[in-house]
Amino acid sequence: MKDFKSISASLPKAGTGYVVGTVGKDDTKLAVVKTNNGGRTWSKQLDLSAEDSPLSAFQIQFTSENTGWLLTNEKGMLSGDVYRTVDGGKHWTKMSTQRTGRPYVNGIQLIDGNTGVISLHPGAGPIEGGIWLTKDGGRSFTSVSKAVAVNQVQMVSAKAIWAAIDGMNGSDFLIHSTDGGISWQESYPLSEPYGRPTEDMAFIDRQLGFGIGTQLDSGKVLKTIDGGASWKIIASLDSYIRLEKISFVSEKEGFMMAFRDKDPQHVLLKTQDGGLTWHEVSSESLNKLGISDVSAFRFFDTNHGVLFATGEGKAIYRTSDGGKTWGKTLVSKENSEMQVSLTSYSSGWLLKQTDTKGSLELVRFGADHSAQTVLTLDKDWYPDAVYFSDETHGYMLFEDFEAKDGVITRLLTTNDGGRTWTDHPFPADAEMVDVRSIGFSDPQHGWIQFLQGTAVTADGGLSWSVQQ
Repeated sequence: MKDFKSISASLPKAGTGYVVGTVGKDDTKLAVVKTNNGGRTWSKQLDLSAEDSPLSAFQIQFTSENTGWLLTNEKGMLSGDVYRTVDGGKHWTKMSTQRTGRPYVNGIQLIDGNTGVISLHPGAGPIEGGIWLTKDGGRSFTSVSKAVAVNQVQMVSAKAIWAAIDGMNGSDFLIHSTDGGISWQESYPLSEPYGRPTEDMAFIDRQLGFGIGTQLDSGKVLKTIDGGASWKIIASLDSYIRLEKISFVSEKEGFMMAFRDKDPQHVLLKTQDGGLTWHEVSSESLNKLGISDVSAFRFFDTNHGVLFATGEGKAIYRTSDGGKTWGKTLVSKENSEMQVSLTSYSSGWLLKQTDTKGSLELVRFGADHSAQTVLTLDKDWYPDAVYFSDETHGYMLFEDFEAKDGVITRLLTTNDGGRTWTDHPFPADAEMVDVRSIGFSDPQHGWIQFLQGTAVTADGGLSWSVQQ
């Protein structure tokens, strides 16, 4: 065949093989060819073309001589089609169209004519990848793994699935499922009952801290007694879609925001035994708040708690009875980017973008609804996080889009309540992507939590080390 460039091949038995490749010089046509005699002769089986976009394919795979799948890739549309044959390629049926870009498909793997998986990788992020599973021949796919970045997946049977996960910072690992993707375990390196929190962290002091979420499961609660060097999973709350924010007021007593797929979706949880067991706090007023996204959450004692959330605009919600009832203070009707640090029940700091480019404000707010602009920055920076450990020591994180050698992360610190700030830019190769939070247990000891892991400092933010 003229101008045929192979992309993927599958050889289900000796002498029999299938190859998918592009045809022609403009990359708008695909073809599948088959050999029955070890490659001496080939016959065309399938012709596909795209009018407006370059056409490619991810993979062709046969589980037997007769049953195979093909996943195409229309590059300009970030989508592809799943085709299936059950008669050795004589007839191909288009089963469905799937999104193939951001996250990016890097493989399709099947075990029979009905059951198979697609592995997904986010590329540069900060979106998540995962594993999609089909049980109906490719007509529909459902997500079966919360892993961030999947490099390769292998089905041994309809129940046994293995996957290689890119954990960033050299922490790659294998996971496997023995129940067809319902549950997953880390297999190498063997980490259970250990992990690293991915969603949120809260420290009681420089050694004792609690976290939520792991690479595999956002429903895990973790504990550290060595300042975050190691974490142990102490509870699994599998009835929730994810755990969102965590706050502890003592070694034993803590609060958590969780999200589930039934009303009320946002639920306040409380522990009184150091995170081992949790119970829901009944709250009629919390159910009626209309919260869609919680970005800051902190309890200061048994009764007084504050959360900052997006609903109809941005608002601060306060409780003085342990979460049973909540009051609302509207901060902004706009849903522009804002980060909040709650320093007391009545006061805190608000870092916000006043427009999409070139203007940032740090605002101090108090109990009497007062608001004072402490700092204005005319920079093309994105506000990642803000944290004040007390009234004088503060920290702000930004993504700097003005940097000459790519986007870098900048840390600004103050020790005089925000009057003066010191700039600590991180090196471009730090790869501190998708920062989730920053926090300090005292002015010297702090952490930054980001997609790939956790960075810690013992000198007030002058130097940082990424924990593996």
